[in-house]
Amino acid sequence: MRCSMVWAMVATGFLVVVSGAEAGIDQIVGLSAIDQQSALVKRFRVSAGTVITGIVIKNNDDRTVFPKVSLFRGPAATLSEATRLGEIGNVGSREQHRMRPSIGPIVLQRAEEILVAVNWPASSGVQRVGEGAGIGATALEAAGDCFISPSFEEPLQPLLADLAISLVTEAGKAENTGLAPAEIAYRTYLAKGAISSATGQAKIEFGLARPGMASLGIYSVSGRLVRVLTKSEHSAGRHVLGWDGNDDGGRRVAGGCISRNSYRLRGS
Repeated sequence: MRCSMVWAMVATGFLVVVSGAEAGIDQIVGLSAIDQQSALVKRFRVSAGTVITGIVIKNNDDRTVFPKVSLFRGPAATLSEATRLGEIGNVGSREQHRMRPSIGPIVLQRAEEILVAVNWPASSGVQRVGEGAGIGATALEAAGDCFISPSFEEPLQPLLADLAISLVTEAGKAENTGLAPAEIAYRTYLAKGAISSATGQAKIEFGLARPGMASLGIYSVSGRLVRVLTKSEHSAGRHVLGWDGNDDGGRRVAGGCISRNSYRLRGS
């Protein structure tokens, strides 16, 4: 690692890079943060039709709990300019030196720039491998797709390191190259819906591989049709419909009558 990367001052603390011997980890990058605004950020260029279901982060210390891991849609010069797609709080290791927070499913209708931001606990940073908050990284000769975010409002600062952060997709791997609009391939799918106990409302997401007639219905656990949410022409791509918890007659559906698998889609 170049000496200039060992200590680099940022607005909320220090960036620390140490060598490491853990399997697959060339360096460890951590922040000595005085609050929870600092973050390490990695950018991905993801193809259209990708379904993001989670994130894998190779970490330094299994005892560290990161206050927040967020997913954003770019492009953006600061995190405040990006669109937040999802967020998980208090993320720690589920197995040795790996965090695997689930997020989504998030379906990308077109090629997108996606940012993963890992917020830092207030800490003294990394002392050595296995001690202190840090993320695995590989040294680079030139800045690439990884950044420091000193705070939500401040510009992302490029790193000479490739952070050990990856996206988990339905296909198991996120491609890092975009597709031209003419190459976009949509898919037909139905995401599981759930009724909010607080509002009684539900959001049901589905996608169509091509334009055409689509019928989406809600069925009881016994197989009886309770409500038809749509039966009409729809464009290709992602769609989200709401359900108020009532049947076709406007009557409230009793609790426990609808299972998580009672949403049925027929369409292109």
